[in-house]
Amino acid sequence: MPMPRNTTFKHYDLNEPKKRVLTVDKFMGVDYGIAQLQVADYHAVDLQNIIFKDRVNQKRHGWQQLLKTTPTTYYVENIDGTYEQKTNTTNFNGIWSFVGSNNEIYVVAHIGKLMYRVIGLGRGNNFLDCKLELIATEKILNGELIYVAKELEDIKTQAFYGNKRLYILGGNKYYVLITNDNSLILREVEDDNDTYIPTTTIGIVAKNNLSDNESSLSHATSLDDVNLLTQYRKNKLVTGLINDSNELKKTKYNDFELDTCVNPKNITDINNIKITINSLTESEVE
Repeated sequence: MPMPRNTTFKHYDLNEPKKRVLTVDKFMGVDYGIAQLQVADYHAVDLQNIIFKDRVNQKRHGWQQLLKTTPTTYYVENIDGTYEQKTNTTNFNGIWSFVGSNNEIYVVAHIGKLMYRVIGLGRGNNFLDCKLELIATEKILNGELIYVAKELEDIKTQAFYGNKRLYILGGNKYYVLITNDNSLILREVEDDNDTYIPTTTIGIVAKNNLSDNESSLSHATSLDDVNLLTQYRKNKLVTGLINDSNELKKTKYNDFELDTCVNPKNITDINNIKITINSLTESEVE
């Protein structure tokens, strides 16, 4: 029978005032490379959101999953009027919040090549509560409802807010996102109704009825430069004539404004020229 052995073990007395003080001159962050019991004093075994970078300890910002998406099937309209079916990727390329023309707050995201409206995203909401709504146009193709969308490049994009609209540099096109009632419409800036159309030429006089010295302007004058925001430009024609009681009278300010294409998208656009007549009715035009 073995004899019992004496031991030096004793219970730790919590009432003892003795404390072990460890002074660390150069703390080097966390060390996961070896067992925790073998970590040096100047390393920690665990450190939340702190990393050692550039010879200093830096706060590592946490992240939270806000949105989750799956590949989306959509259609694009070709130049010949046909539709092509495609599948979008799930790359997040940008997310923005802006106030629309109805003073409502909208959150939109550029995912893959498409723009989505984010519904249900807010403080305290789980990402499972969020819904992504494709910003597209509904059409009926062969009796089936399809969504025709405008494509951006699948790259990180930039956007800025102005005049209750969101302007997006899509990589391939310059887009504007506008609100209509409670829906969102994505347009190319060149096709937007509010894009400024330059008046490139003014003072084109109708010389058949007035001589040069009788007219208020005797030659064409350049005004605005052609810009790249729109495919249209305006030319201003000064007539100097008005029909009053079957007599022609001279005036300085009656004119015509002609909207013409600078670089039409297709051959049919050149026939779609808009004419605006100021200060004259149709029956008064000679």
